[in-house]
This record gives sequence, structure tokens and C-alpha cells, in this order.
Amino acid sequence: MYINRWQFCLDVAGTARGAMCMIVCSSVFLYAFPAHATGDDFYADLRQRVIKYTASNPSARIDLALIHGSEIIVADQYGDGSAYKDLKDKTIYRAGSIAKILTALAIMQLEDQAEIDIDQPVFAYLPRFLVKRRFSNVNPVTIRHLLTHHSGLPTNIVKGQWSDAHFTTIVEQIRNEYLSYPPEFVYAYSNIGYSLLGAVIEEVTGQSYESYIEENIFNPLGMVNSGFDAASIHSPGFVQPDSEDGNRLLLPIRDIPAMGLYTTAEDMAHLLIMLANGGTYKGKTIIHPAVLEEMMERNNDHVMLDYDRQSGIGFLLNHCIFEQPGDVVEHGGQTMHYTSHFVLLPEYGVGAIVLANSPGAKKFVHQLARDLVARGLQENYPDDNSQPPVLANDGAEDKDRSIEGKKRGKYLTKSGLLTLQVDESDMCACIQGKRYDLVPEPEGWYGIKDKQKNARVADIEFSPQEVAGKDVLAIRKDGHKERLGEYIPDEGIPSRWRNRLGDYQVENPDPEFPFKDVCLMEEDNIMYLSYRMPLLSDKRIDIPLTALDDEQAITTGLGRGRGESVQAEQTADGEYLLYSGYLVKKISP
Repeated sequence: MYINRWQFCLDVAGTARGAMCMIVCSSVFLYAFPAHATGDDFYADLRQRVIKYTASNPSARIDLALIHGSEIIVADQYGDGSAYKDLKDKTIYRAGSIAKILTALAIMQLEDQAEIDIDQPVFAYLPRFLVKRRFSNVNPVTIRHLLTHHSGLPTNIVKGQWSDAHFTTIVEQIRNEYLSYPPEFVYAYSNIGYSLLGAVIEEVTGQSYESYIEENIFNPLGMVNSGFDAASIHSPGFVQPDSEDGNRLLLPIRDIPAMGLYTTAEDMAHLLIMLANGGTYKGKTIIHPAVLEEMMERNNDHVMLDYDRQSGIGFLLNHCIFEQPGDVVEHGGQTMHYTSHFVLLPEYGVGAIVLANSPGAKKFVHQLARDLVARGLQENYPDDNSQPPVLANDGAEDKDRSIEGKKRGKYLTKSGLLTLQVDESDMCACIQGKRYDLVPEPEGWYGIKDKQKNARVADIEFSPQEVAGKDVLAIRKDGHKERLGEYIPDEGIPSRWRNRLGDYQVENPDPEFPFKDVCLMEEDNIMYLSYRMPLLSDKRIDIPLTALDDEQAITTGLGRGRGESVQAEQTADGEYLLYSGYLVKKISP
């Protein structure tokens, strides 16, 4: 039985060690390898796991496929709590952000044909592209920056995202937005970046994005049940959402090149086979091997704030996930009501795709895809007992210093605000109402302390560091380092912004997608933009803000959804805020 280095996080829930793992798990790849199956069916235990899941979720559907080399070796469908059946019905799912792989492949095909140079500015191919910037001496945004999520563009423009607006409308909308960061400063996932890539494809080829993908990817791969037409929703083979509350509303998607793919597990298996065979499918070259190899190489070695996060061109990369050494290429997708994930080991030619009709299935789907690949490795490479290489310490350099001055205080993490306190009498971290005592380690790192044993209890260390001019909290496990959080200065709320606290009304709502109950609020001397998107979540979304001046604030932190602008304007008609394309007017203090 293989056990991955991150398995400890799954074994310690409810303990101090487990609670801190929840912080780590928001950014670090987790993997739990299933026990080896016995009997005639090598995949029996995995199939029983899916049957159990669908039995407890009556309207859930899951389709999956596992490939090795040029063959589909597992192809199953599950639903209604029944036993699995062969993947014969052409069931269509929304696959979400897996669409980005197709967009990246199309761009790299055009690069290979010398139609595009990905290191040239976006405006060289899309002259009407323009975005505001608050940084001086900033290099232009290039095609490569868009491909690797290092453009500095906002993650989304929510206004119009769930509508039938054409994705090229983003080109005009982005003129009203600011870069969140300078290009190549930090990995920040951007859907609108991929919509811009779709616009580039149309500009360069003179044909629609959809027809280019169909002609150059779908047709050569035999992906006959894949496309971007929202009419797929009304196809007899389309899988309806799993919805406990009966809400099965399916809205159109604007950002088609980023998240608008409709597909089947069988079609995705064809794509995986092509990727596993160096860009070739049934004797046809879809993309040349050297180009595909470039896509699967790390493109962000030089970006210090990324630490050990690895970004390819269109792909997310990992190392040492399985006992067999080698690279792991993957991508997931999540849209309203749907989840998908694929994993591929190019050196072994083993890959898996899992599609589900519930966004709540994300954790299950991701784990299942990894377990399928792990089982495929066991079956096809049973005697490969090689050990994984040591993880390279190629991220930011450690700082040999202790926590001093402003390093004490609040850090924004994906799990909430973490308060760090270190002095001669007290060393602790507090998050979500829980306190964890700390143990000092060499070079400014800290572990978690067992109060009874007065020793470390978790194989996790974290350290406040200054990287690329930013004060961050780094976390380390077995030499692998990630950015856990960003320091929030205790500067209070400027008076001009404090006067803006209160409730706001959306002046330009989307007809079908509610963005509502907007307010600017204060908590613990931090300003928050708070709102609801009831079609996505029942919970309020509270985003901390940092004021830059009297008219500009940004969402606090680094990475996805951070550094994005909130612009204020006072007119004779009242006080307004502009955020992610929405214009909201103050209606009460």
C-alpha cells in the first residue's frame, strides 16, 4: 500500500495537528492511496466507493474513464445508487475550467505555426486590449502571462459572467478594471485571461473560437459529443444537476474559452490518450511533442512568491504525488452544479477523468481521479519500486530571522485570519477561535507544540518572510514550501472609507444572476465588502479590503480574487462603488 507524504492530514482530524492541516490543505496537494484490490476485479473497491456515494446522493451522477497508453482500460457510469455500467450512453456534463486546456492547446498550435509568439504582448494580436494599471515601470501583459495565470488580471468580471454575452465583450469590460498585480509577480488564476485568449484565437484565425476548436481538436480526436453550445443542456444525453433543494437552474456561461466546455468522459479519454502519446492520436499529430513538452514544463521558476507551486502552460503541475517518480499533470473544473477533474502521468501514459453533476462533489471527484491513476500504476507497473526524488527547494529563499515587529499580527489565509504572537513569554498562532502554541525551529521557522510533552506534534513548520517586497507567512512540509497567508497591517480604516460603511443597492443587476445584499462593513478594525450570490452559495461572501487612497481600495491579499479594485465615486446623486463590473449605490449608513 502506497502512502503519500500528505496522508498525515487525513489521519489527524480533530486534533491540533489536524486543525493546522486544514490550513495547509487549502493550498497543498492531498492524496490518499487506496488499498490494493484483490480478486478478479482490480478496481472493485473503487467502484464500490462510487456506488456508495451515489446511493447516498440519489440524483448524483458520476462518469469516469482511465487510460493507459492508447487504450481506455476503465469506462464507467454511476447513478441512482445502482451498480456501475459500461460507459456506453453519451452522457454530457459541464466540465468547467477543463476548457482552458483546449484553449491553451489551440494557442500553442498557432505558436507552432508561427501565427503567434506567446512572448509578445497581448495587444500585438488584440489591438483593442487595454487595462488600467497602478504600477510604474510595468512590462506589457503577454500571451504567455495569460496562459500561465501570471498576467496580474483579475480572476473574474462577475458582471455578465452567467449570461449569453459573447466572451469577447470582456475586451471592452476590462478597460474599466485595473491590473491586480504587475505581470509575473504572483500566480493569480484568471478566467478572464482565458477569455482574452479566445479573443486572440478569433482575431488571428479569422474564425470563431468554437469552430477552430472543433476543426483542430474535437474532430481529429473523435470528440463527437463535445462542444460549447448551450443547447447541449437540452440534449437528451445532458446530465441534469444533483440538487437537494430542487434548484436546477442552469445559466449560460460567458467565458466559454475559460469554463464553457460540454463533454463526456469518453471524449475526455480521447484527449488524455493524445496527451499521453506526445500529442499524437491514432497516427495524427494534434500538437508536436516539443510543444506539448513545453506546456508541461514549469513556467514560473523565477516567480518568488509562488514558492513551490508549479504552473505549466494550461496545466497545473505536481511532482512526487505517487510512489513512482515523475511529473503529474492535472486540471479541474467547477461550475454551477458540476465538478470535473483529470490527472495524467505523461511518463507512464496513465491518466483519468472524472465528471460529476454536483459542485459539492469536488473533494470526492478530485480524490477519485487520483486514486484511479494510482490504481492504473499498480496494475501496469507492479514491479516499479523506485523512490520519488527529493522535492527541490526551488522557491523563495528562507529568511534567517525571528518574528519581530510587524511580523506579529494578522495574516490572511484561505481558512480565515491567523493571528501570530511571539515574544519571550508567549508564542502562539490563533485561527477560527483556536490557539496553537509554537515551538521555535532553526532559521525563523516554527512548529506546533504539544503542551503536555513540550515538544513538536506536527510535521509542519511555518515562518514569516519577506518575499518580493511582501510580508507573507510561508508553510513547509518535507521541504515543500507554499505561501500560506499575507500580512495585514493594523492601520485601521481611513475616515473617507469609514464614511462609506453601510448598505448598497446594485444599479446594474444581471437579470438571471443575483448579486445582492451588498454592504461595506467593519469587523476588528478591518473593512470588508460583503455580498450574496445565492445561486452559488447560501453564505455571505466577506472580502477584506485595503484602502489605497480616498477613492481606491483593493481586495486584500495575494493570488486568486485578491488585489482587485473597488473604486469609489461621490456624485450629486450619491455615493457609488464599482466592483467586478457592478455599480452599487449607497442606500443607508
